[in-house]
Amino acid sequence: MRCEFHTTLVFMAGWCPMNQLENLNRCINEVAPEAGTKPALDYNAIPPMNAIPPTYIPTTKVISAFQNIVNTYGSPRYQEVNPGLFTIVTFPFLFGVMYGDIGHG
Repeated sequence: MRCEFHTTLVFMAGWCPMNQLENLNRCINEVAPEAGTKPALDYNAIPPMNAIPPTYIPTTKVISAFQNIVNTYGSPRYQEVNPGLFTIVTFPFLFGVMYGDIGHG
């Protein structure tokens, strides 16, 4: 998310899932009085022509650790299969094979 501050204006540009707009609006309305300003919110629901939105993958506590491993190599696009589910099975196995071999040369 990009954010620019001026003495009387804060301009933010970023992506937000449609189901999280209420939370974003609530957070901005909570913070604005502390900054001594009134929010004037304008949501642009139409992305620029060639913009590729970032992938949002909801995770649970169990999956999030493995999803973070996958995200270090890159996030899958919306039309791709999420390899995080395969990582839950393969990563512990490969980790055990790799470190089980340390003392055996």
